[in-house]
Amino acid sequence: FLTDTARLADVVLPISSNFETDGTFVNWEGVIQKYTKAIKNIGESMPLWEIFTKLAGVFGVDFNFRTADDVFRQYAPIIGKHGIDRMATIPETGIRFQKRKDYPDIGLMPVSYRQPSSEDLPLTVLSGNGDHHFSRNFSTRCESLNNFLADPYIAINEKLAEDMIISEGDLIKLENSSGKIVAKALIWPNLPEDVVFVPDNFI
Repeated sequence: FLTDTARLADVVLPISSNFETDGTFVNWEGVIQKYTKAIKNIGESMPLWEIFTKLAGVFGVDFNFRTADDVFRQYAPIIGKHGIDRMATIPETGIRFQKRKDYPDIGLMPVSYRQPSSEDLPLTVLSGNGDHHFSRNFSTRCESLNNFLADPYIAINEKLAEDMIISEGDLIKLENSSGKIVAKALIWPNLPEDVVFVPDNFI
C-alpha cells in the first residue's frame, strides 16, 4: 500500500522490506543490530542500498556497493575497537557505540531553539509515543491495536478538565500561532494541571 506521503510522490521506488533483505540498523539506545533476509524479494522490490547505488550510477557516481556487507564496511570503522568488519561478525546482542570521546569532533554545534513563552498560552504541550501505535501509516492498519486505541487524543489533567467543563471523549482543540489540533480528550489524573500530552503516533 502507499502511505499518505507516497501518494504525493511523482516517482515511487520499490524498496524491499526488512524481511526481504540483509542489513543493519541503529536503535534508539545506540546499539547496532543486524537483520537477515527471510523471504525472496516480492515483485520488483530491491534493498534500499541497491536502489541508491543504481540512482548514483545514473548520475555517473560509482558507490561500489555489491552487497549489504559492502555498505556495512563503509561505516564499520566508526563503531570503535571491536574488530567488526562484516555483518556476520555482529553478535546477536548487537554492538553499542562507544563513548563520545572515542570519536573525532567534526566541529558542528547543534542549533538550540526555544519558543518564546507567552501569557496568552497557559499550557505546555508534551508530545511523544503512545502505548499502542507506531505511526498512522502502519500500525493504525492493525485491527487488534485499534481495538485498544483507534484515534488520536489530547490527554489533560482532571482539574483542568473540570475547570473547562470537558468530559472524557469530548472533541477539544489546541491552538497556537504554529497551528492547531482537534482530538478527543483523555483525562490523565497524574498530569500536571498546566500540561497536556499529545501522542505523535498518529501523524
